[in-house]
Amino acid sequence: MTKFTCKKLLSLFVVLCMILTLLPMNSMRVQAGEADSREISEESGEVKTASGVAITMTKSMSEEPFNIRVGNKEIISTYTGDITGDGIVGTVTYDSDTNTLTLNNATITEANTGTIIYSEESLNIKLEGLNVLINEDDIISGNAIYCANGGLTLSGNYGSLVLYGARVTGGLYAGEDINILSGTYDITSIREGIYALGNINISDGTVSIKVESSSARNWGITCEHAVNISGGTVDITAKSTATDTGMNEFISAYGIEAKQGVFISGGKVKITAETTTVLDAATYGIYSYAEISDGSVNVTARSVSQYNDSGTYGILGDTNFTGGTITVKSFGDLGSVCALAGSNATFSNGIVSASTNPDGSIPVDITFENINASQLLVYKYLNYKENPDVAVIVSALNAIGEVIVDYDSEQSERLIAVETYVNDLLTGPAAGITANVTPDDDGTYEVELSKGLVSATITITVTEAYRIWVGDARVTVDNANDVLGDGTVSYSHYDNTLILSNANINETSEDTSNTAVQNHACIISRDSLIICLIGENRLTADSLGTNNFGIRSSDLTIEGWGNLEITSTAGTGYGIAIYNNNGDLTINDVRVTAQGSFSGIYSFGNISINGGVVDASGSVYAGILAVGDITIDNSNVTAIGEDYAVDCSSQNVIINNSTVTLKGSNKAMGFVPELTGYSNLQISADSNKEGTDASVINETELSTNISDYKYLMFENVIPNTPQEPINPTNPTNPTNPSDPTNPTNPTNPTNPTYPSYDINTGSPAPTPVLKVKVKMTDEDVQVEADLTRDVIKYYNGKITLPLTAEEILNALKKEERSAIQVGINLPTQSDETELNLILESEIIQEAKDNKKDIIVNVYDSDNKVLYSWTFDKTELANSDKDIKDVNLSLKIEKAKDGTHFIEEQKADTDTVALVVDFAHEGILPSQASVRIYVGDQEGITPGTKVYLYHYNDSIGKLETIPYGYQAIVDKDGYITINILQCSDYVVYTKKADSKLFISLRKQIKVTPTKTILSISNGKNKEKISVKLPVTLEWVSSLDKPTSQSAIGGVTVKFTSSNKKIATVDSLGNIKAKAPGEVVITVTITLYSNKTKIVKIPVKIEP
Repeated sequence: MTKFTCKKLLSLFVVLCMILTLLPMNSMRVQAGEADSREISEESGEVKTASGVAITMTKSMSEEPFNIRVGNKEIISTYTGDITGDGIVGTVTYDSDTNTLTLNNATITEANTGTIIYSEESLNIKLEGLNVLINEDDIISGNAIYCANGGLTLSGNYGSLVLYGARVTGGLYAGEDINILSGTYDITSIREGIYALGNINISDGTVSIKVESSSARNWGITCEHAVNISGGTVDITAKSTATDTGMNEFISAYGIEAKQGVFISGGKVKITAETTTVLDAATYGIYSYAEISDGSVNVTARSVSQYNDSGTYGILGDTNFTGGTITVKSFGDLGSVCALAGSNATFSNGIVSASTNPDGSIPVDITFENINASQLLVYKYLNYKENPDVAVIVSALNAIGEVIVDYDSEQSERLIAVETYVNDLLTGPAAGITANVTPDDDGTYEVELSKGLVSATITITVTEAYRIWVGDARVTVDNANDVLGDGTVSYSHYDNTLILSNANINETSEDTSNTAVQNHACIISRDSLIICLIGENRLTADSLGTNNFGIRSSDLTIEGWGNLEITSTAGTGYGIAIYNNNGDLTINDVRVTAQGSFSGIYSFGNISINGGVVDASGSVYAGILAVGDITIDNSNVTAIGEDYAVDCSSQNVIINNSTVTLKGSNKAMGFVPELTGYSNLQISADSNKEGTDASVINETELSTNISDYKYLMFENVIPNTPQEPINPTNPTNPTNPSDPTNPTNPTNPTNPTYPSYDINTGSPAPTPVLKVKVKMTDEDVQVEADLTRDVIKYYNGKITLPLTAEEILNALKKEERSAIQVGINLPTQSDETELNLILESEIIQEAKDNKKDIIVNVYDSDNKVLYSWTFDKTELANSDKDIKDVNLSLKIEKAKDGTHFIEEQKADTDTVALVVDFAHEGILPSQASVRIYVGDQEGITPGTKVYLYHYNDSIGKLETIPYGYQAIVDKDGYITINILQCSDYVVYTKKADSKLFISLRKQIKVTPTKTILSISNGKNKEKISVKLPVTLEWVSSLDKPTSQSAIGGVTVKFTSSNKKIATVDSLGNIKAKAPGEVVITVTITLYSNKTKIVKIPVKIEP
């Protein structure tokens, strides 16, 4: 025992004796009802009694066992409160009850053996504001944050943490799991960014890791168990550099290494691993089994080495990709260079792009998209230095980029686009290359390039693009949510709406639809378009093209809550131009300022301004120019032109209750407008364009002298209060006319006598409903009716056969029968016959109650099945539709030339169109499977694939249905279709022209398209309605079954662009939070994985 220890024990003994001396006094005070109060000073260890007597304790807090160390400050395990000390700036607090260390705008520069924050057990760190940990220790060891025996959990919705310093070996370390729940993290170290003996879980936040060293190995993230990333943004750079040839240590860089695998199910992950060395080195983006189901993942491995036989790998390990967007690249000079290296690589969904040396040093570039395959990716090596043809092919491979095709274009059109694109590249040095383009079933195109003995293959994935350009960018399926990348422009294809939110666009694209002249515009749309304005928006078109446009579009509607300012003064300029011969311009309730060198606003069609404020000016010709009609309704419009203020070829201008100011250097207008809706119209006119001497005129003067006026103004003025009129003399009561003679009641006609029904004598029945006979067999029920051509003729072809009888009902109740099969024979019918085969509701209900299938076969006179209906017991049981009679009768015939069914298909003479005319109308009690004979139709043969569409007669359009492209004519000449509703269906032998049908996505209606809420007036909520067609059903997950197998499932997701302004729940209920503007995005994913995205602008008023 040392002297120090003896002295220490003696001091403690003396203090203990002094305390015991005070005990009786304290006891007396307690008995007297006084509290025993003591305070222990953290620094001095001073004990104060209630009477104020102070005793100094010589033992400090740091000498007790500590649980936490912050900088050099050690904290006992039971302490709760602020932590201060040298090297600690800002606020640091610890709560022992929850093991939570809170950093509030703290900077900590002190380190103990390289560690800035140390915990013996599990620790929670909560971040508020910006917090910085800096290692200024000379010791090259330790982690910035170190949890020795427990886990580490970090959070902070609005907090951030920065770790750096030349001596930080590791960023975060834990003896168990590390969980990052939220917050922003910037970690810089020289060996490991994050290291855990358990799992590493990142669910949200932003994590940036940079690990860089001049020797040895380093890891961005490494753990003994698994890395799980489900959200947030993760950016990892692991870089190792060694230029000392005397070093003998192996050099390597790992983006992520996890012993039990890397699992990414969401978020945005970027991994870069790089080595630069004269020695042997290994580089791994991910060194582990990797499973990616969602999110965006970009992995790059790069090595520069003079001696490398250890490899450069994007991912080294088996991979399983089931979703998301994954890009893996590998660059290297020597050794094994491979993007994906493992025994198995499985792709079942998502978009995967894996490439090796895309810089051209080795000609391998492989792309995968939506492939269902399990395969070993074998590294392909070609030494381009030994064969000059390789370098040429490499340059061609590297020149191949994005191939853009029109959205919903046909397969043949896409193939031509890819072939044209590839062949256009094979010029100059690449002119000798032969290209062979082969379409794959998954929608990609395999391009084989060959020259001499060298060949290489690249897979091209086309990018679907809409016929819309904004600035210098074309709108595609990929960029539609953020066209320009700055959050100001988005597009929803399904309702043709372009949303401008405080957009400032001064770039243009060229409209190549007319190659005779150059046309440049800030916004180009070759199809109908709606522009929704939010905030202040500006378009400037000043390119050097012959014609310049702010907006150049087909049918165009401008609406919303914002403003739009357009300037197009270079060359021949138009602010807004509708170039389609039938296109119209509509402006609803927004402010638009359009200035063009030729005309402010120009339309081939009509112009309608409804409730808006419009200023249009043209410095060469007219402010507003239209070929069609112009209507201005309850608006404020100013038009200024060098020739005319307003010119209209149709000379049909209607101004309704609006304030309209017209200024033209030649004349305001060349004809008289129709003026309506004014309660007190005032017309001001002047021969001076500026209207400085304007006087009030009447409509007669306007009509007579219209050509003389260069200034016109139409407005509603408040009239002077008129004098009260004199009460008029009440008129005398008119003489009541004599009452007319009431007409006598007509004689009621006698009721006609209906003859009784007798099929043998030919007497007519009261109603054309024939009785049937039911014949039971062991296998089926045969229905017989005395239905002959004479009977059909007698009833003018209008006959009903009811398929119901006691025998059928009884048969359905028998347990030994799993199904009831009904057969009925029909004679040859004329086209005019309206035969109703009624399967009555009692039969259907009985089958549902007794879990029996119903099968009805309809035969012709030769006993051949014309068609059959099947109601499956499972579909019946799952259906919630009303049980009603079903008319089973149907006809099938070839569509006649000139009908709307085939008018658009004329160019394709091989297409056969059949119309299936169901007598039943409306929703069926449950899904029905209908088998129809088509083998006698010209152009239909066994094996023919057919395309089925439902005809919606209310809109005169075909509608696609789920699984409608899967039917094939069987070997006996029948097609089988599963339907949920009846009217007419059309069967094509080729896919119908897109002009004829409405896709499933377009059948989905989402309302409202926009809304205004208020915080103060009580209207702070809104419900988004998603109306699905009967063929679709909302499900919680696409792997869940629908109530009927012919129904396609859809999932619906609602998100808010700013939850601080408005939130939306999973059912589409919007709730206002604060004033402002927000966009609610509705993402509808169909069973086919196609999506419909609808953006709903929401304005929140105070």
